Amino acid sequence: MVLIPQVGRLGLAVTGCLGWLLTSMSAGAAGAEPLDVQSFWQSPSETAALSVIRDAFRERGGVWADFPTENFQQNRRLAFQRIIEGIPPFGLQWHAGYELRAMSDSGAILDLTSIAEGMEWSGFLDPSVLDYLGDDGSVFALPVGIHGENWAWFNTPLLHRYADAVPETWGDLEAVLNRAAADGAPGIAMGTQAWQRRILFSHILIGEGGAGLLRDLLGAGGPSLLYRAAFRRALSIYASLRTYDIRDPSTQSWEDGIRAVARGEALVQFMGDWARAELAILELEPGRDFECALSIGPAKHHFSIIDTFVFPRRDYGGPTNGHRTFAEAVLDPRTQVAFSKAKWAIPVRTDLASHIVDPCVRKGYDLYVTTNGSVPSSMMVAQERSIAALEAVLSDFWDNEAATVDDGILALRAVLRAGTMADHLVGQGLE
Repeated sequence: MVLIPQVGRLGLAVTGCLGWLLTSMSAGAAGAEPLDVQSFWQSPSETAALSVIRDAFRERGGVWADFPTENFQQNRRLAFQRIIEGIPPFGLQWHAGYELRAMSDSGAILDLTSIAEGMEWSGFLDPSVLDYLGDDGSVFALPVGIHGENWAWFNTPLLHRYADAVPETWGDLEAVLNRAAADGAPGIAMGTQAWQRRILFSHILIGEGGAGLLRDLLGAGGPSLLYRAAFRRALSIYASLRTYDIRDPSTQSWEDGIRAVARGEALVQFMGDWARAELAILELEPGRDFECALSIGPAKHHFSIIDTFVFPRRDYGGPTNGHRTFAEAVLDPRTQVAFSKAKWAIPVRTDLASHIVDPCVRKGYDLYVTTNGSVPSSMMVAQERSIAALEAVLSDFWDNEAATVDDGILALRAVLRAGTMADHLVGQGLE
């Protein structure tokens, strides 16, 4: 068994601590290739989904050791540090899109084209998935599943107390929240993590102004875009919604938020469809216990994010049997069905659509495959520092209810003028 340091809530002091890792990895089972997999899937449903892949790999003779990280940001930071120190993880959870291409351009990760061609990925993967795995026909990542970010999750009994149907527009939603607030009922479960606020604002912005407006914000659109009517409308909606935040100190992570909705301690949470998996663990049923609404607002889009694994380069040159075995395990139809059921993701294999029976996942799939229905998440099209800059402003704005829409525009204008969000955007799919 390969010994891998565990990353807890306080993180891991990497420098000087990973020096022994290379030695310990050589102590793997005789004749077997040790594989430490670095991942930020840590919620109950996420660890169950990861176990599906781990078990499938081990059944094929693979040797697996977990290297858990707390979140995407820590996962990214530790990955770069381990690569720089010369002791990268064998497998690394990553997202398709911009940062994947940046990693491949730098030569930090293996080219998996030979595996993709040998397994004939083009015969069963959605073309939109393949497009985000590399450039010019090259493949640098192993796709695992597809999620949508722009969902709203409602507590059914609370919703039906104040509405006859699931809100279709932000105005409808605010009317429901107003009635609930007047009755002393809880409103929105919004965690303290900045990325949760970014998901909500992106949801609003795409619905009100289209995908191009988000592209311009994260790219080189310039401060003038902040004065477009659609942008001001989106920020106004965002500002209005913050007044309904339950602001419970115990609600920090997204898991806390979805559990608050499940217990009736909040009427709604805005979160990706991975929240559906946590509701399943709680044995809650759509329609009876909760409602799922995708893409509130006038423009309907599936704000998509593709989960993948990448394999940092090491001293073995190209892909090995271990990489091929890992790919076979992940893309095996049985693994894809079991993984998608555990994580409630859309399978990356197009030949498994008949296995999508949950009404929420089916709703996401139907919009995803619609022409122009899928829009890549900001996590897939922009560099991390651009996203972090946007998140910081949006999070401060959410927490400061006294801040006006003009205050928010001025704060974002300062960021844009500083150039923090003005470069390195992959615009594909956001036209």
